[in-house]
Amino acid sequence: MPEFLFPDWLEDPPLAEEPTTALPGTPQKISVLESRLRRNDSLWHPSDAVNPDERAKLVRRLRNGRTAHVATVEKRHGATCV
Repeated sequence: MPEFLFPDWLEDPPLAEEPTTALPGTPQKISVLESRLRRNDSLWHPSDAVNPDERAKLVRRLRNGRTAHVATVEKRHGATCV
């Protein structure tokens, strides 16, 4: 594809090497995000820790049939929903 239609900077950055156990919003998670940014890695890893309250809400929504596309939900929350 021609560069002007799809420049390299639009590509997804590489996945971070390791997930983090730091919870969202904590100083530890912010430090991890800063490190990933400096390395030009993706800020989010699919296996990063998720706030337990958010995960519980997500599971309830999935069980009640109010679902979004599972891949979208997993990407947004970093959780495996299956």
